[in-house]
Order: sequence, then structure tokens, then C-alpha cells
Amino acid sequence: MTKLWPVKTIGPTIPSMYLDKRLHDDKEYGLSVFEPITDSCMKWLNKKPTPSVIYVSFGSIAQVGLEQMEELAMGLKMSNKNFLLVGENQKKTNFPRILPRRHLRMD
Repeated sequence: MTKLWPVKTIGPTIPSMYLDKRLHDDKEYGLSVFEPITDSCMKWLNKKPTPSVIYVSFGSIAQVGLEQMEELAMGLKMSNKNFLLVGENQKKTNFPRILPRRHLRMD
């Protein structure tokens, strides 16, 4: 991965089907660096100056409580920076409760 992009993964990148079987249709290994699931995120990112976006990602294992998520959201808002806040299942996280609708997109 680091040969292609200046990123490092944190946490398991093993598909759920082989790790904990919670997501039966998750059978793909690795990160989709060449085939993004949607390009809406890339289009948005391409409009932003380099490096001006804070990326925060919670995978399938992270358990973040409401108070922690509220603190994180307040910090991101107060930073006045563009940000991407990603969770394994945004509908089950606290994102809808803490972020104004204009900051929220659930695909």
C-alpha cells in the first residue's frame, strides 16, 4: 500500500466474512484504491486544496460512545477545516445525532 499512496492502514483489513462473519457480503480484501465505491467523495476531495481535509475513520471494531463522538464532532467543527468522518455503518453510529444535516451524507 505505501508504494502506491502515502497511507498506512490501522486495524484489520480482512473482510468481515472471514474475520467475524457479521457482514456476509464483505468478501473483498484490501482497500479499494483503484476502484472507489462511489466517486462523489473523490469529486468533493478534488475541489479542496491540498492538504486541507481531516480524515477520521472508524472501522467495524471501534466502539465510540455518544459523549466521545460529540467531543470529536465539536473539535472538527471548531477546527473550521473540511473533514470526512467515516464509520462502518453510519446509520448505527451517533453521526446523525451530533452533526447538522448539511454535514451528513449516508450512502
